[in-house]
Amino acid sequence: MSALNQDLFQLAMSDEARPLMAAVQKHIAVELGKSPLASESLNCSAPDTGNMEARVYVSAVKAMVPEKVCLIIDQAIQMHGAAGISQWTPLADMYTGMRHLRFADGPDEVHHMVVGRAEVQKHGLW
Repeated sequence: MSALNQDLFQLAMSDEARPLMAAVQKHIAVELGKSPLASESLNCSAPDTGNMEARVYVSAVKAMVPEKVCLIIDQAIQMHGAAGISQWTPLADMYTGMRHLRFADGPDEVHHMVVGRAEVQKHGLW
């Protein structure tokens, strides 16, 4: 970790930054809450119901979480202006890493299709 990143990390963990970090966490919760499947797919205490249902939840998570994280990082870059895409903040690297993860997880459209097909089948329309 570079000295600048270490300084930013120390600043983020300081008492002065706690209200800002709380606001960021609230923003993340709000963004995730906008998805209709977030409460189901991110529920760690859900009962084990088999591979088919797990496949739907895994597809929901693989599509939703990286999309929302990219959106949140993009908004953070916007808030920082030109510094957001510079080496002064880790935001550009975070966005690049998350975007690469979206490619590695496969096409988002496939994950959306798996979730959509399961929803249609659940209501007997398929």
